[in-house]
Amino acid sequence: MSAKNGVFSPNTKTDQVKIAYGQVTTTSANHSIDTGLKEIYAIVVSLDGAPDSNTGAVSAAVPASGGTFVLKSFDTAASSPFNPAASSFGAKVNYIAVGR
Repeated sequence: MSAKNGVFSPNTKTDQVKIAYGQVTTTSANHSIDTGLKEIYAIVVSLDGAPDSNTGAVSAAVPASGGTFVLKSFDTAASSPFNPAASSFGAKVNYIAVGR
């Protein structure tokens, strides 16, 4: 997986909040992305550009602990109403994670 990322770190009065961001190129339907954070409070992922016939959507969930999340990619062009996992890769995905 190729990746570029960074961390912007504003200070607050109660704790230090960090914003990690980056862009990754999909290499599988489910893969782990290490943000460099100790804990993730919120995560947003988005395709960089328009969906294509191989990767129509992406998702991620806030992990129970740690600074690594799982990026999932889906094939929305398939006839199944359940949007199976993507089977072709190479889509660029942007992410923003807020944590500490």
